[in-house]
Amino acid sequence: MPQSGENKKSAIGETKGELEMKMVTKAGLVFALLVSVFMVASAATPVKLSLLPELSIPSDKAVSGLDLSIASNVDTVIGLQLAWIFAGVDSKIDGVQYSFVSKANVVKGVQLGFYNGANDVTGLQWGFVNVADKLKGVQLGLVNVIHKGGILPVCVFVNASF
Repeated sequence: MPQSGENKKSAIGETKGELEMKMVTKAGLVFALLVSVFMVASAATPVKLSLLPELSIPSDKAVSGLDLSIASNVDTVIGLQLAWIFAGVDSKIDGVQYSFVSKANVVKGVQLGFYNGANDVTGLQWGFVNVADKLKGVQLGLVNVIHKGGILPVCVFVNASF
């Protein structure tokens, strides 16, 4: 009598469900190990989850790792800040900031989003509208504004300053 796909044994004698469970367990262990390494390596928060800036776990304002949220505003980020609506950094971000609206004081790395704004950028701004007071790098988008320096103060598609 033929067996269903779920109950068929593999070449090593395990069902498909057992193999999937082992893979999920291994992925969970790898994730836990990475989180542990980040926690040991830094005094800042390795992973921060937020609905809104005031509703976050943990409530720390310094992130060294991943800041994942709907809307977030922190003091510093070293790593990756991903937000659906708003990603804000009051002091400095070293890494990647990605959101519909990305705003920071100092950016060293990449800002991605519909609107990207920063006082001092070293790296890349890539979005529909990019605004920087000072830029050492490249802006890619429909509207690119550099207040101090740049090829032109306002440029379409590409602007740069080095």
